[in-house]
Amino acid sequence: MSKLANKDNFIQIESCESAQTGEVLRVLGFRMRGGCGSEVVLETVNAARAFLATDSGFPLTDLEVALRTNKPFSYDYSPTKVPILYPPEYWVGGKEKAGDFLDALLGDPALARFYLGMSKLDRATAEELKAAVPMPKLRAYAHVLDFFGGLFQIQNGRAVVPGGARAAATWGEMAGVSPEKGALFVERLLSKDDGWLASLFDSLAR
Repeated sequence: MSKLANKDNFIQIESCESAQTGEVLRVLGFRMRGGCGSEVVLETVNAARAFLATDSGFPLTDLEVALRTNKPFSYDYSPTKVPILYPPEYWVGGKEKAGDFLDALLGDPALARFYLGMSKLDRATAEELKAAVPMPKLRAYAHVLDFFGGLFQIQNGRAVVPGGARAAATWGEMAGVSPEKGALFVERLLSKDDGWLASLFDSLAR
């Protein structure tokens, strides 16, 4: 669709009989049945593309009305910029081009869940984890991070634990790493007993 847009990022069809009409419909997965005018009906020829066109919110009804009345059709196809937590290279690990980040995120449920888990952390805690723990290691526990990571917090390099300072030693014994070590303690919470320690932490923190 972007190739069919003009320099102002608008997809324009001047009239039903214009050459642009067939190109736009082909990309959308449709074709015209009947001649231009009141008899025009759009029918599906490529189910996958048609589903994507419908699901994406493309104004198919407006296009069909324009073709039936032989009036110009115009659609703003300007790209939408969406901020992400970290540069694409962090998430795709250099295996794909940065421009393919969205495709990678949509095509990999585990990666999407890892992204969701990291997004639930406060930014300072997420930064500490990112700096101290390799991405593949964190990603392996995406399911635990997603379920129980929302209340993890690191302040001044130390993990905040339920029960405060008096309980820190006990948490250190259970995790095998002292809360004083911040990100490494959080990593151990994620990995210990397949997330059950993180579940206990989450319950007590609440």
